[in-house]
Amino acid sequence: MTQSWLAALTAKLAGCWRPPVGVREAHTLTVRIVFNLMPDGSLAGPAMVVSAGADPLSQVAAETALRAVAQCAPYNDVFPAEHYDI
Repeated sequence: MTQSWLAALTAKLAGCWRPPVGVREAHTLTVRIVFNLMPDGSLAGPAMVVSAGADPLSQVAAETALRAVAQCAPYNDVFPAEHYDI
């Protein structure tokens, strides 16, 4: 994944993510999500949380991140179809 693709993906997801105030203010909170895409930019399946804290705030962040991934689809405006095998 190139830096420009990563920047475009980050910007798109940031536009779809609607975390509650407590999550927005938790600057050290980290949630890792994985998802796969089809060549047309649609999700190949549901996104999955790879890692998140066990505390309630982290769980809320993870849930809202999963929703953002689903709501932002399709991703054909971020990745060229010929590069989906990457």
